[in-house]
Amino acid sequence: MTQKLSGRDVEARLSNGLRVSFQQASLELDDGVSATQDQGYPSGWVAGAVNGSGELEVTTETLQDLLAEAEAAGSWEQMPEFDLSFYAQVGDLEHEVRAFGCKLRMPGFSYNGEGGEQTTHTIPFIVSSPDFVELNGVPLARRRT
Repeated sequence: MTQKLSGRDVEARLSNGLRVSFQQASLELDDGVSATQDQGYPSGWVAGAVNGSGELEVTTETLQDLLAEAEAAGSWEQMPEFDLSFYAQVGDLEHEVRAFGCKLRMPGFSYNGEGGEQTTHTIPFIVSSPDFVELNGVPLARRRT
């Protein structure tokens, strides 16, 4: 049997080269497509607003790396947008998701008073570039000109 791709194989990097070590990562996409109706029955579809957002759950050590980026920018709020890449290769299988123009939002803080597990922090982000998202180099949406 061959090795299959798992989350442990995925590496996340920002476009500035910073490796983001994560516990959990998500990227939710919405193509905005809606069904149309004619007298209560489906009669086609229309394109709508495309958007994407996600969350990175990181350790305190990774949060400190991102905080250094924020300090260099003047504040967390002033940090520039980054392209975010999730990449993995196992054998012949290569998987890359690239989200363009990701704006990191302010992190959330949650602590378990009982201990026994590593403290993590959730950092939400939005996809803000018209280049949107690519899967293995294929655009998931393309702005019409």
